[in-house]
Amino acid sequence: MSGREKGTRSGGPRLRPDEWFDLADLATGRIIGQVTWDGHVRHADPDTIRRINAAFDQEIMLRDEAIADELGVCFADVETVASDDGRHNDLVFRNLGLLTGFVPQQSNEPETRQSS
Repeated sequence: MSGREKGTRSGGPRLRPDEWFDLADLATGRIIGQVTWDGHVRHADPDTIRRINAAFDQEIMLRDEAIADELGVCFADVETVASDDGRHNDLVFRNLGLLTGFVPQQSNEPETRQSS
């Protein structure tokens, strides 16, 4: 099963765009699919794909270089990073656990490290 159809966004990846990472569910520790640094998903159920896509499509609010998930009514020193910002994919990928409950981790299977 495959997720996103969007291409690489500007800013250039810090990781190879064709490198697949296992996607672990924080609640169970089970591997539930695979993801690339820019949000492509495979081998996952539709709900997982929807949650990953939503994370990569949303604007990210930062305060002091950290994702501000509970802002309340105070927006002082908050920066919004839009999905077309070159930093966006890296921020989402590094914070998938916070945003989705799923954490990317290096695959133990060498054949899954590159897309076919």
